[in-house]
Amino acid sequence: MISMFRSIFEAAEKGDLTRLEHLLSKGKCPDDRNCDRATPMTLAAGAGQMKAVRLLLALGAEVNRYGQNGNTPLYYAAKGGHTEVVSLLLKSSATVDMCPKKGITPLLGAVAQGHANVAVLLLDCGAQLEAVERHGRTALMLGIEKGHLSLVELLLKRRANVDHRSVLGVTPLMLAVKCKDPAMVALLLEHGADMSIQDSKGWTAMQIAAIRGGMESMELMVAAGGDLFQRTLKESWTLATLAHNNGFERVANRLMRLEEEQ
Repeated sequence: MISMFRSIFEAAEKGDLTRLEHLLSKGKCPDDRNCDRATPMTLAAGAGQMKAVRLLLALGAEVNRYGQNGNTPLYYAAKGGHTEVVSLLLKSSATVDMCPKKGITPLLGAVAQGHANVAVLLLDCGAQLEAVERHGRTALMLGIEKGHLSLVELLLKRRANVDHRSVLGVTPLMLAVKCKDPAMVALLLEHGADMSIQDSKGWTAMQIAAIRGGMESMELMVAAGGDLFQRTLKESWTLATLAHNNGFERVANRLMRLEEEQ
């Protein structure tokens, strides 16, 4: 019995249509799960096995049946960047935003892996742009975190919320600053990112830049009208003091010169 189950899953994942069809013709359910809770469909979709997915659908496999970690075939196809499989599943009535309680949607999975074509397809089919994972991060934030600049630009053009706040109050701009990605910071500023927002600890994006020595990001925010004279809530430290206290003397000196110029 165990070898039979393994054969079904292996055949689906490897796209062995002859063996897959033979095993299913012997009465095996196309929606069975293995010890990892994976189904033949989730494995085939995740491996980009288009013909195997089509065969499983034709033989009655449930398009939305969840597999490992409670994720659906659409999620695994999206995460793997398999655009044709994603398209087939959507045409077969796959739920575009279905996800487990603590998981992520297909769109979030695609963006995290940098699959722009899949992201566009999902959005065109109604995927929620502002869906969040368990830490409250949106697709925009995952794209920033992974450094997918062109994909982030695409999401912003689709009107992604540039000032969304995660569970810890972190905004996309703060995340870009933390990642020390000036190009991402510039893009977010171009789309109106609010530099005055504070996270759950009371830090602004500019203060985070000072703490982390992000001089390029700091200068971009100053040029965009950021408050150069802001102070911390508790100690009343300036940006220059924050940079100095964290060992970034070049940044501290530059900030003091900017203060003098203003």
